[in-house]
Amino acid sequence: KWEKEIYREDETCGEWNSFTNPLYYYNVVINQVMDAEDGTPEEKLALQSEARMLRAYSTFMMSQFFGRVPIITSASTTSGDYSLRSIDEVNEFIVSEMSDAVGHLKDDPEHFKRVFRTTGLAMFGKVLFYLGRYEEALVQLEAAYKAVKARAEVGLTDYYERVTDDGQVNYIVYDYENPEILFMLGSMNRIWPAVYGSMYNMLLLGVKNEVIRDFFYDLKDTRLGALSSV
Repeated sequence: KWEKEIYREDETCGEWNSFTNPLYYYNVVINQVMDAEDGTPEEKLALQSEARMLRAYSTFMMSQFFGRVPIITSASTTSGDYSLRSIDEVNEFIVSEMSDAVGHLKDDPEHFKRVFRTTGLAMFGKVLFYLGRYEEALVQLEAAYKAVKARAEVGLTDYYERVTDDGQVNYIVYDYENPEILFMLGSMNRIWPAVYGSMYNMLLLGVKNEVIRDFFYDLKDTRLGALSSV
């Protein structure tokens, strides 16, 4: 049951702060990067587009938790329009931002925590999926999947090929001190979070394991072992 006063006055709402705090930095980049002295116009546009993707995704996550939320587009803590918008208006803003920005992202990532073209396509596709716009989502997700398949350092492992004679799975052991391996792991987690147990619960907004299992896997898929309740 939802009540007006959910938190005590001395409590901080983590679900709110986690997505509103970064908006300040995203808006600084969005509103000022094009006037920066350094960098080419293409580089500045790519950085602005990356921030727009993250701002839109943070707004999407806020709306998933709270429904009607403000659309924050200014880098200010004391001024700006913080009135609650309708869900339709928020969704229109999110889709418009992602649609405009995704095409200007860099083709190759500079860091495993940065958003590049493939990641942006996957993020946009997931948002469209949760908004029930399945045909549009499929276009973005198929483009992301095609881009992943074309990259030698990123991809999905076919664990059917790693089953031993006694039916056990010979899981891959990664060298966590190798920067290239760490980059690959970061890329895989960001692009296909549903496949990896350490990420799926947060990024799929708390969807039950049974839903993930039935949607993404068949019963023989050994990756089911990553889901604790299966």
